[in-house]
Order: sequence, then C-alpha cells, then structure tokens
Amino acid sequence: MARNYDHTSQRDDSKKNRLERLAAYEMTKVEAGEQGYTVQAKYHPGNDPSPFANGKKKPPVGYQKPEATVTRPVDLVICAGGKHSQLRNKYMRDRAVTSARSYGVCSWEGPKDQPLPNDRLDTFPDFRGMVVLDQQFQQFFQEQMISQVERIEGLSSDERRLLGQQTHGQSRGVRSLQSSIHGRVMKTRCFDNNNLVYIGMELPEAFTQFCHKVKQKLAALPVPDLDQNGDKRSAADQKAWRNQRVAKVQKALSKAWFQTVAHSYGIDQSLGVTEEMIDDPSVAVFYLQQRRVWRNVIKKKSGSRQVVITAAGDAAATPHFMTGSGLTGARENVLHLQNYTRDVWNGPRIYNEYGLEQRQDRLEDAQLDTADFVIRQGLNFLI
Repeated sequence: MARNYDHTSQRDDSKKNRLERLAAYEMTKVEAGEQGYTVQAKYHPGNDPSPFANGKKKPPVGYQKPEATVTRPVDLVICAGGKHSQLRNKYMRDRAVTSARSYGVCSWEGPKDQPLPNDRLDTFPDFRGMVVLDQQFQQFFQEQMISQVERIEGLSSDERRLLGQQTHGQSRGVRSLQSSIHGRVMKTRCFDNNNLVYIGMELPEAFTQFCHKVKQKLAALPVPDLDQNGDKRSAADQKAWRNQRVAKVQKALSKAWFQTVAHSYGIDQSLGVTEEMIDDPSVAVFYLQQRRVWRNVIKKKSGSRQVVITAAGDAAATPHFMTGSGLTGARENVLHLQNYTRDVWNGPRIYNEYGLEQRQDRLEDAQLDTADFVIRQGLNFLI
C-alpha cells in the first residue's frame, strides 16, 4: 500500500476509480440492510503507511484526513485476520486435524548502533529446512544450557545447586534427553530481515519433558518465608515466586536450544547472532495444532442481495509454520479469490441464481483443495 501513495487517482474517470484504498482500517462490523450488505471499518492512524499521516511528508493542498469510521457496501469479504480472526469465527466453524505439538520461536536483533550484518533479505545461505540433532549439536547445547542457567538472576543457593545438578552432562535427565533426540532431523522455519533473524520449529517431545521435569523439581523447593521488604509472604506471593522462577528457567533452556540451532547453521559466526543478541521477549514455547475450516465459502442473503464470506491464509488452514506449505497455501487462496472476483466481474452484470452458485461452488472446491494440500504437507513436517 505504501508504494502507491505517489499515485494520483483520477476521480473523475469512473473506469479508473473502481477500487478504493482504505489503508489502516480495521473491519469491525458486517450488517444486512434493505440495499444489501455493508461493512463498517475503524481507522487506526498508527498503522497508516501514508507519509502524510505520520508527518514525514507535508500533505498537498486540499488533503483530507481519513475518516475515523467508514461504511461501505460489499459483495465479497475476505477474512485474512489470521487464525484468531473474529470475523472468521463469527461465520465459520473450524476443527483440529492434528494433536497439539510443542513449538518454539526465537529471534536475534542487533542494537541500532551495532546492527547485524544483514542489510537486505536472504543475506545468508538458504538453510531453511532442517537441523540434525547429532553429537556436535548435543555437545554445544550442553554448554549453552549451563551458560544460560548461570545467567539467571535472583536464584537462591538451593535453586542454583538444583539446576546445576539437573543440567549436568551426567545427570539422568540430560542423558535421557540426549539418547532420545540423538540423530533426529527437525524441521525449521527461518527468515531474516534488516537487523533481525527469526527461527521457529517444532521441539522434540523429549526436550519438552526434560524442561517440564526440571521446572517441577524447582517448583518443589521451599519459598523464602520473607519477601525483600522483610514481610511474610502470602500464599499468592509464594505462587507468584514459583511461577516467576519456573518461567526464567524455561526461558533459559529455550534460549540454549535456539542458540544451538543458530550455531549448527553457522549464523552465529556469519551474522553475529550470539546469545547476547537474543531478543528476550521473543523467546517462547507453546503448543500448536493444525486447524481448518469446515467450509470456506459462506453465503448470506439479504433480500435480493448476497454477500460471500471466504477465508484465506491462516484463517483457512493453520498454523502456517511449515516452510513448504504455508506461504504457498496462502498465495493459492489469494489466486482463487482473484479468479472468482475476475470471473464474476467479467461475466454478465446480472447472474441467474444457478450461474452464481456454480461459481461459488468452484471457489469452495478450490479453497478446500488448497487446505488439503496445506494440511497434507504440514503433517509431513510434524511426523
């Protein structure tokens, strides 16, 4: 959208002004009325890419600020609000197609005065695909795990002693983890941008269980009776203390894992994505499962007018963390929608009901075929 702001719209020529650009607007409502369906959208100035909206460029004479709320008639609504799209959830039902798996993400970002040496996209070789959990991976992970745990601030001597025992290379938990993951090949999703590197991947169940057991043992340790002010801790304070410690340990173990992945790809050397460059808030571990909508094309009528509601991208089949299927699926969704819109627009101005139904059925079949492909490819990544 931003690159089109230098384009001057020929408003007097209706043939060249069929589409209206509404940047930074969020659709908030779909309503039925006597004249058909309308949508209501709210303007968010902070999301507006226009140089006039954020003061980077002096607006021309006659420039009008965007309206706070707009209402427009619609024939086709495309839900691309991600897997948590409120509009999709209002009109569509979805279902899980896989069991939940543990997934983790991490990103590295250099300071503004010392950015990472990746001033453009794809500045490092296309390693996106897999990481082998061989002996070298395990050895480096062991070193990183000890290093990250030692960095945790605010631990008591008992907590440090316990974590030292649990993360030692000869501990039962570490040996069990190494035995379970040895030789496994794990899929990754990676991208780089200016001063940013991101890696996401499914995590081995053995690693998830290892973290869980360490956190359990840590939570079982007694909590100091008095807080830093010398006051007696309440039950709620004790719980908060345990949760805080457990979260710090999970973060440390996750950072150790992803720093090892970065090392196995060699980008800690080539791009300088060292452990100091990890963006702490970005490190997270959570459960994911693939979901898809039951039906992709929803038709609603109001009098003689009809609105078509369809889903694209993550709103249609999620999650799109698989390198080969996700982006391709989203792009296919867009192509189907373009073909449908072009087909309807170029056809007779008034369709009989049967002709329009045929086109909508073809759109439904195409969207479901894409979802089948996304899920099938995703399952391969999850096996």
